[in-house]
Amino acid sequence: MSSFKSSKIIYKIKNAFRGLSLLIIDSDMQKVIIYNSCILLILFLIYLYKNNLPNNWYIIFIFIFISISYEIINTIIENICDFMYLKYSLQIKNIKDISASLVFIGHLAPLIILIIIYNNL
Repeated sequence: MSSFKSSKIIYKIKNAFRGLSLLIIDSDMQKVIIYNSCILLILFLIYLYKNNLPNNWYIIFIFIFISISYEIINTIIENICDFMYLKYSLQIKNIKDISASLVFIGHLAPLIILIIIYNNL
């Protein structure tokens, strides 16, 4: 019985890694990775310049993961919309635009927090 459960877990892990590989291929996700890498680089440069790491640096990491999660949700919504409705539709466009605004807000948060942290050092 336990071998059956472990094989299901391995199957689920394989599917999760397959999903991650599909996301990495997506050009929008590549842009998100580059953007978040730049945020981390700026945080590192602040550390080198000020010679100390802010006490709340981990908040940036949390918001970076949230930003990546928003991009994943946006990709899912766009793929479902494209799959369900192949022709142009104003409603589908609105759904995609609202989904993109979620990602935009998710990208602003780490940047704003980084600015706040830098000004408080």
